[in-house]
Amino acid sequence: MYSHNPDLLWFQQDCDSGPGHQLKKDGQAAGPGALASAGSAAVRFPGDAAAANPLQIGDTRFDKNRPFKTASSSVRRHILRPSSLPAQGNFMATINERTRTNRPNAWQVSIRVKGEKPIIGTFESKALAEEFVRRVEPPLRKKQAKLAASLKMSEGKPAPRVDFYAEDLEEVLTKFAESSACTLRHRKTLPTVIKSVGRVRICDARTPWVRSYVQRMSKCVTRRKTTFSYETLKVHLAVMKAACVWHAENLGVDDPSLHFHGRKCFPKGWDKGRDRRLEAGEEAALMGAIRSIRKPSRYHWRLLFRLALATGARLQELVLSEWREMVLDDQVWTIPAEHSKTDEARSVTLSTAARRIVRLLRALASAGSERIFHTLGKPDSVSACFHKLTLKAGVQDFRFHDLRHESITRMVLYSEAKFRVIMAMVGHKRESMTMRYTNLRPHELVGVLG
Repeated sequence: MYSHNPDLLWFQQDCDSGPGHQLKKDGQAAGPGALASAGSAAVRFPGDAAAANPLQIGDTRFDKNRPFKTASSSVRRHILRPSSLPAQGNFMATINERTRTNRPNAWQVSIRVKGEKPIIGTFESKALAEEFVRRVEPPLRKKQAKLAASLKMSEGKPAPRVDFYAEDLEEVLTKFAESSACTLRHRKTLPTVIKSVGRVRICDARTPWVRSYVQRMSKCVTRRKTTFSYETLKVHLAVMKAACVWHAENLGVDDPSLHFHGRKCFPKGWDKGRDRRLEAGEEAALMGAIRSIRKPSRYHWRLLFRLALATGARLQELVLSEWREMVLDDQVWTIPAEHSKTDEARSVTLSTAARRIVRLLRALASAGSERIFHTLGKPDSVSACFHKLTLKAGVQDFRFHDLRHESITRMVLYSEAKFRVIMAMVGHKRESMTMRYTNLRPHELVGVLG
């Protein structure tokens, strides 16, 4: 049996083996007698202790985006409502017969319990599917009864007081990473922060600790053989603060006293800002390195580089972009909030050059993917690959984000758009931020006043 929820079900290996049944352990199939003879079969739920020598039901790499396809006429549904369970609608099991090409029909079980993730499995016969439902029913009923009793006992009792400042910072960050309050940018930074903070309580994470963290991390070598910049470490501290504020709100702690600020911990002049732009010959060198790519993604790489210069968009906004974001005959690109660094949607008017690039991308579109750059990976992997391309091109100390500096500077110099329009297009709320990205060179100022 293949389960779509492998984290929910584990059976002890007190089973016979035989041909035909699709239980799996370490890639090996077990026989139909496995389920029938599992007299000591048990169900493990998240948080329960693992059974000794467990047998996992299911393939942990089930792809929810590729469901089992079947015509409605080829599916017969059988709904089971075991009489031994309470009749409040908190348990329902369905068995569907699925037709398969060149193989006997399969029987898919779907068990839904209120408050739990659905349990789904596929069997070779209806008898095995029904036996599975009978095996799973008692543990589920017991768990539901236990939960109901626990809730009843806790009614009217005050919640135990938790000392917010005595909480472990690493544990708070881990919980925050699993919450819905964690943004895309937080998720990108959290793994490094969780690995680096060590064991420290929130009350001990004061200015001396923050200063030592900054000093220690500024000397750490990253995967790219560089050290963490102070701008990146500022993001680390912002993530720590966001996690602690979120945890304090959950505990009912108002205005927690936190010390995750960098003003006192960073050296003077750390925030002067990066002003790296393309030097003479570097754009051609980078395009030469991109043309040397021999993978199917080579065409997307060329157009990604060009579109970054034409729009000034951030890496994640480009890589995660989808065709639904291109509107008004590809004249406007509407970047959704979930793809933006600031978690705010914005619209980008596409120039003639940008629209030409989008037309070329239309020719490379895939019917099986909504992503525009569907041959490229996630933003992190694209950033790492771009770093390798800069080394191959002989371009030193250049990041993909530096293309944004180059693009905004070109917009200010050569575009007819007003400054406030450029701010809105690139997602800046303050003029000072746009000016920070505008790095004019002396020869570019010659003759601007006539």
